[in-house]
Amino acid sequence: MKPRTGAPNRGETGTLYVCATPIGNLKDITLRALEVLRSVAAVAAEDTRRTRKLLAHYGIRVPVISCHEHNWRQAIPRIIALLQEGKSVALVSDAGMPGISDPGADVVAAVLRNGLQVRSVPGPSSVTAALAVSGLPASSFFFQGFLPRRRSARRARLEWLRQLGCTVVLYVSPHRFEEVMDDICRVMGEHVQAAWCREITKMHEEILRGTVGQLRDRVRSALVRGEITLVLGAAEPKVSEEELDPLQVAVAVEQVRASGCSPTRAAKQVAERLGIPRRIAYYSWLRHVAHQSQHEEE
Repeated sequence: MKPRTGAPNRGETGTLYVCATPIGNLKDITLRALEVLRSVAAVAAEDTRRTRKLLAHYGIRVPVISCHEHNWRQAIPRIIALLQEGKSVALVSDAGMPGISDPGADVVAAVLRNGLQVRSVPGPSSVTAALAVSGLPASSFFFQGFLPRRRSARRARLEWLRQLGCTVVLYVSPHRFEEVMDDICRVMGEHVQAAWCREITKMHEEILRGTVGQLRDRVRSALVRGEITLVLGAAEPKVSEEELDPLQVAVAVEQVRASGCSPTRAAKQVAERLGIPRRIAYYSWLRHVAHQSQHEEE
C-alpha cells in the first residue's frame, strides 16, 4: 500500500509514519522508507542537520520540523495540525528507529490520543544490530537504554538488571564509559560476558568481545568517540548465606586460582560473581584446603 501524499485527503486525516533511518551507513535505508520520505508533507526530525543530510543524499526535498528532547511539546501541535488537515508526516530520530531513547514515543502517544493513524516503517536499529553480532543469547533480552547519571541510582539499577537473568542491552555515553564500566564490574561481576559495539555500520566501527573486566581494562584511558551499545550476558544470580554451599564456593575459588590468581584475588572474583562477602569465599576455600590436607595425612 502506497503512503498517502502530502496533499490534503478530502476530509481524511493523515498518517504519522514512524520511520527508521540509517544508524551510520546511508545505504542502510529501505526502499519503503525512501518512498514514504518522498511522499509526506513534512518530516519531524530529532536532529534536523543529520536528517537534511540524509534527504539531500537521496534528492528528497520536503519541509523538516525540529522535534528533539527540548522542544517536542512545542512540535507536537504542529504535527497534529498537519495530520488533521489530511497531510501525512514522517517521524525520524537522529539514527535508527524513533521512540527508542528519544522523544519519538511521546509524539506517537500524543498522536494516538488525538485519534490519528500511526504506522511503522521498520529498519535499522543499533539494539538489534549489536545483539546480532554480540554472540550472546538474544531469544530473551532487556533493553535498558542509558543508565542513570548519579552513581547511587546507577548501581541500584544495575543491581535490578542483574536479577533479570537475561541478556541486557545498554547505551553508554563516551563521556562516562569508564565510570559505567567500573560500576558494572562492581555490581554484576567482572566475569559477565559482554560485547562492546561502537560506531556500528560506520567507517570506524569497533566491536570488542570478552568479559566486562577485560573490556573495561582494554578501553580504559582510551579516546572514545561515538556512543556505545553495550550487550551484557546474564549475570549469575546472587545467593543468600543460607543457600550457600561452602564446598561449591571453595571449588570455584580453586578453579580461579588455577589461572594464576592469588587466593585473595580469586576469592574476590568468586565473591563478586556470587554476590557474597569476600571473607566468606576466602574462608570457605581455607576450610576446604585444611580439610583436604587433613584427609591426605590420614
